[in-house]
Amino acid sequence: MKENPLLVSCKEATVLVEKKLQNELSMVERVQLILHTAICAACRTYQRQSTKIDEILKKGFNQGARDQLDSNALEKRIINHLERPE
Repeated sequence: MKENPLLVSCKEATVLVEKKLQNELSMVERVQLILHTAICAACRTYQRQSTKIDEILKKGFNQGARDQLDSNALEKRIINHLERPE
């Protein structure tokens, strides 16, 4: 008897969760992940946690980029001020 190709292990499901966060899932992989997380509480939890971590990291990265831009702008203003003749 042939194994159902839509059923995946927890190990495979965690890989699919990470691929989903990168928007790289095929249609078959999406179905596999939906089916697996429908029956596996541990992988549902993993998916929620991974999604939350990804959101926090993106938010932190975006804030860090804004802070760096603000820092660069401040540095330029200081240099321009110092270079002005009095």
